[in-house]
Amino acid sequence: MEDFYSKHIGEVYGRLTIVGVVRNPKPKFICSCSCGNETKTDVHSVLAGKTQSCRCLQKELIRENGKNNIRPAVAIGEIFKNKKGLDFEIVQYVTSNKVRIKFVKSGFEAWSAVKEIKKGSIRDWIATPLLPKPVYQRSTREKKTAVNVGDIYSNHHNCSYEVLELLPNKMCKVKFLDEFGHERVVPRGDARKGVRNPFNRIVAGVGYVGDGDFSPTANRQVFNLWSNMLVRCYDENSLIKQPTYIGCAVHEKWHCFQNFAPWCYAQKEFVENKDWCLDKDILVKGNKIYSEETCTFVPRDINNMFTLRIRKRGDSPLGVHWSASKEKYVAQLSKGSHRKHLGYFIDPLLGFQVYKQAKEDYIKEVAETWKDKIDPRVYDALNNWTIEVTD
Repeated sequence: MEDFYSKHIGEVYGRLTIVGVVRNPKPKFICSCSCGNETKTDVHSVLAGKTQSCRCLQKELIRENGKNNIRPAVAIGEIFKNKKGLDFEIVQYVTSNKVRIKFVKSGFEAWSAVKEIKKGSIRDWIATPLLPKPVYQRSTREKKTAVNVGDIYSNHHNCSYEVLELLPNKMCKVKFLDEFGHERVVPRGDARKGVRNPFNRIVAGVGYVGDGDFSPTANRQVFNLWSNMLVRCYDENSLIKQPTYIGCAVHEKWHCFQNFAPWCYAQKEFVENKDWCLDKDILVKGNKIYSEETCTFVPRDINNMFTLRIRKRGDSPLGVHWSASKEKYVAQLSKGSHRKHLGYFIDPLLGFQVYKQAKEDYIKEVAETWKDKIDPRVYDALNNWTIEVTD
């Protein structure tokens, strides 16, 4: 028994022929279009005549209306000039990308685009054929001088080096003409331009990076620590600002960054506390040489306890200075960012004795605070520290 939808199978509506019905979830006609496509369409839309194709009819109408509304960018018969000043005429317009032109004088015809026509970039191949291939002459510019064995060059730091050997793949071996005689394999072009010498004393005229696994860029904090140590001891401008470092020096082994860096990384205190200070005169009181045996890392609180303040105290003993307003000597003890007043004294040596006892007690107190974190050698040195009037 046919239902309402099945009885319409075979009927034709516009370009659609109903060939079947589907009912899930909503009844729809399966229609075959005269263009060859098959489509599913709402039954009421087909029966009411609203849907008459698989959208091929709409596309044809849009295309036809579009053609009727086209305004040619150039008109047939319009005359233009190309860059050579030759006139050509528009003989056929299809689209803006397909226009046929004809040169007035030679009769040469070609297809082109409107934008090329307006720029005048169309060539008349009859009037202006291809020019013969130009003949190039050999340049008279002088070629770069080849690198030869025995040649001596200098880099921008005025470090001289000699070419020892020419190697395959445009490489060469060079040797620096200094006390180290370092050898490197570099491209021959770099040998002409300038080769970096890792043994050049670039820091305060003393320190050099050296050849090894520790580069300044990859170990920036250690490099800054090393270079600052050398500058404090050897740079003239730095010694004027910090006269307490006059007479200080760095052990010759530490002039090379490749020796200083591994020592730093071997120190537990540096690895765990990157902001601690490098100290040279706690393990050995009065020491003036930075070396592996005398240096250690300590907190900034401990390092600041041994500031001498020579400029402020003048000729007075350590911890004592003259007060012009009181007309007496003042003894003070610095505890971090605070200062403890110890009293006024007529005799500066009496004030020093009071300061000495307070300072030694404070040093022991700070040592106990940092006992579990600092080097045991530092802890022992602080507990045995004595303040002298000659400090």
